[in-house]
Amino acid sequence: MGVYNFFSRENLSNLNPPSAGVIKEILYDIATPVFEKLNLQATENPYVWMSDFNEEGIRRIIQFSYRGTVGNFRIGTNFDFMPVINSKQNIVFKKEQCHLFDDAQTIVNSKKSISLWHKKSFIKSLQKLVHKRIHKIDTYLRNTNTISQNIIIANAQLQHPDEVYPIHEPALRYVLAFLHAKLGEKDKAIELMQEHLANRQHTPKEVLNYLEKV
Repeated sequence: MGVYNFFSRENLSNLNPPSAGVIKEILYDIATPVFEKLNLQATENPYVWMSDFNEEGIRRIIQFSYRGTVGNFRIGTNFDFMPVINSKQNIVFKKEQCHLFDDAQTIVNSKKSISLWHKKSFIKSLQKLVHKRIHKIDTYLRNTNTISQNIIIANAQLQHPDEVYPIHEPALRYVLAFLHAKLGEKDKAIELMQEHLANRQHTPKEVLNYLEKV
C-alpha cells in the first residue's frame, strides 16, 4: 500500500483513536484475564501486569505503551537486586519496570503492532495477540525464571542488538553485570560494568559498589 493510498480520504475517515479511558477498559477486559493465566496480575498502573518475585529475585512483567495510533507490549523481567539510574542521576530501585525485555512483535515473530486506528482495530489486533499468539509469550516467559536464562537472553541481544537498546536504560552490559554478580562472578561483573561506564559517562561510578552487595 502506497503512502498516498494509506492516507487517502477513505482511510482517514476511519481514523478515530480510542481515548485513554477506553484503552484501559479494553486492556482490562481482554488482556488481563489472559495474562492472569500466566500468573501475571494487574497492577495500579493499568498498563502493567506482573508476577511476584521468585526465589532468584526475578519478577516477570508485561508493559503496554502507545503513541498515536500504534501500541506495543514489552515482555520482560525485573530483578530485585538491581538498581537503576533515574533522570536525576540518582541510584534507585524500581520494581515495576522491565530491566531486560523483548517486544511482543519480536517474540511472536510479527511485524504488526497493536492498532489504535480506531476502537474496532484495537480490539481486533489485541485479541489476535492475546488469544492466538499468547502461547509464544508464555514460552518466552517460562524461559526467564533463572539468572542463567536471563544471561542467555541478554547475551543473544548483545550479539544482535535491537535498535531500541542503544538508548534504553538500563543498557545490556549494565544488566549483565548485575546478573553475573548475582551468580558470584564478580570479576566478570566488574569487567562488564567498566565497559558500560566507558560508553555511558553519565552513569554514577558509585554503582560499582552495588555490584559488591549483590
